[in-house]
Amino acid sequence: MTRGWPRWATGGGCGLLAYLAGSALLPHGVPLGVVVLGVAFGLVNALGAVGIVLVHRAGGYLNLAQAAVGSVAATLAFRLVVIRDWNWYTAVVVGLLAAAALSVLCELLFLQRLFAAPRLVVTVATIGIAQVCASVGIALTNVVSTRGQIVFDVPSPPFDLVLTLGPVRFDSAFLLVFAVAPPLLALVVLGARSRYGSVLRASAENPDRARLLGISVRTVSTGVWLVAGLLGGVAALLSTPITNVGLGSGMAPSVLLLALAPAMIAGLDDLGVAVAAAISLGVLEQALAFSYPRSSPGEIAIVLAVAVALVVRRDRLGRGALRGRDDLTPHLAAPAPAQPALRRWRVAGQALLVSVAVAIPLLLSVSQQDRATLVLISILAALSLTILTGFAGQVSFGQWAMVGFGALLGGHLATVEGIGFLPGLVLIPAIGMIVAALVGLPALHLRGSLQGVTTLAFAVIASAVVFDHELFRMTGPVHPPELIGVDLSNRRTYYYATLLVLGGVLVAVGWLRRTSLGRAMVATRDDSRVAEAFGMRVAPTKLAAFAIAGGIAALAGYLYLYSARTLTPGSFTPVVSLTLFAAFVIGGTATRAGAVIAGLVAETTAAVLPDALQFLTTGLGLLLVLMLLPQGVGPGLIDLRNLVMRRLVPSAVPRRQ
Repeated sequence: MTRGWPRWATGGGCGLLAYLAGSALLPHGVPLGVVVLGVAFGLVNALGAVGIVLVHRAGGYLNLAQAAVGSVAATLAFRLVVIRDWNWYTAVVVGLLAAAALSVLCELLFLQRLFAAPRLVVTVATIGIAQVCASVGIALTNVVSTRGQIVFDVPSPPFDLVLTLGPVRFDSAFLLVFAVAPPLLALVVLGARSRYGSVLRASAENPDRARLLGISVRTVSTGVWLVAGLLGGVAALLSTPITNVGLGSGMAPSVLLLALAPAMIAGLDDLGVAVAAAISLGVLEQALAFSYPRSSPGEIAIVLAVAVALVVRRDRLGRGALRGRDDLTPHLAAPAPAQPALRRWRVAGQALLVSVAVAIPLLLSVSQQDRATLVLISILAALSLTILTGFAGQVSFGQWAMVGFGALLGGHLATVEGIGFLPGLVLIPAIGMIVAALVGLPALHLRGSLQGVTTLAFAVIASAVVFDHELFRMTGPVHPPELIGVDLSNRRTYYYATLLVLGGVLVAVGWLRRTSLGRAMVATRDDSRVAEAFGMRVAPTKLAAFAIAGGIAALAGYLYLYSARTLTPGSFTPVVSLTLFAAFVIGGTATRAGAVIAGLVAETTAAVLPDALQFLTTGLGLLLVLMLLPQGVGPGLIDLRNLVMRRLVPSAVPRRQ
């Protein structure tokens, strides 16, 4: 305990100095009530942060399903209270048990089967678990309801206590936070310092040695997920009556980021620091919101805290229990030289696909033609991930934000500045490349899931703050486009124009893979240290991948703008970024065919399935692909094609040595 004193003393001193500085510098100061309000929100965020740190201690990966699991508890409990008239305490217990059971079930069914996989693969699997939990939450909203009844208010705890401190009034929901969160956090932090904490650390740092000592590493992982599920459930149950947000919302990247920020500051290792950081960030956020109520400085501060923590503590954050490679692209053997017979069949297959793509709009209604155009745009967005993740091994959980950047900036330039369709078609991708390179700068010295957190933070801040700036506002719908004298106002014509752009990008991506830059990207993905030893410039190569991917994503957004004619920032939420990434992994990260499948999966599920089944389909699809077909569906189909060709024409596809 004595060794922890200087750290806590330093933290307390920094907190006191920050309070004094805020009181002196902020326009309205920092009243005591605002400080207590920030502590309340910080305690709730600390519950999520502690859950994330515990899972990382046990397995060395990030649990991106922490908020989604908790939302299940809140959704079930408060629906039972309001609609089925259950006792408040009974419903809360049932909600907690449901969240804990769902958390353990997902760990046993999915994560146990990925136990030896690279840690980034397991982190991505938690995106699938988050989508499964989102589908469960939406399903519970539909099941535990009365037909035609919509509930807006969340029931507060059934006791009437009110405390007023300065400008802030604390009701029973806030007082329950102070009654429940501190003892629960103290119990978990002290438990982590006991021999159980030593077992947890041993399981993470050296699983093989832990097994020799008689420790069941898999049982430890299941137990940690049980605790994390309970912590997530308690956090959601405490925060939902205060914010009135979260029932049936499922995935909530902005809520997740509030827990990730203190966990990152703590190096994903120190529970005490995570709690202190969560409380400090909570106070900072509320103090800024009190002085600047019409802006979002609190969200900006949280994102900056994440970025600084990732850069400053990258060495500690990179010490996770990595097992094997830490990327999503398995080592693929060099393709065998294509024999003439295989080349003929390949050309025939590509011609068939092009013919189908050209013929499809002739059979569709106008609304269906719009949906087909969106499929092409989603394929284009997924192609940006093919370059970034498939070729260069870099991870982005916020690529849809770059699509939104291209769409909303293009809308502003078209409706306010009067820039035509063709100039924007060149200008928007160029600006997108610059912005993506700037976003990629903090992630250059990070890898795997840490890069994902950086780009997820960008997606959250873009959705909450950046896209509300006047630079991204439209004064009305864009005019129907015209390209080189061709009127693209007809939906079918615009589909063909989008198809032409997509075909050009597909050819360019294939060409890029064969260039020296493409080979440098693949070498960087496979082993950056070896690539650097051979004289390759790793950092510029990564930055080039971010830039090219950002340009393609912005181009997709610009085409999306002229398909929809008018857009709002609500079309580019961080949830869509995670869904796109899940579809991309399902399709396959290393091939253009995977991007095509990703676009089909993303748009087909959105068009055909309700929200609950959409999340369930992409979530389960992602988990099954990671377990059964690590290369993705696209490479799997290529392998199947080669197998058939080998049976029909044995000389067409030579066997690998």
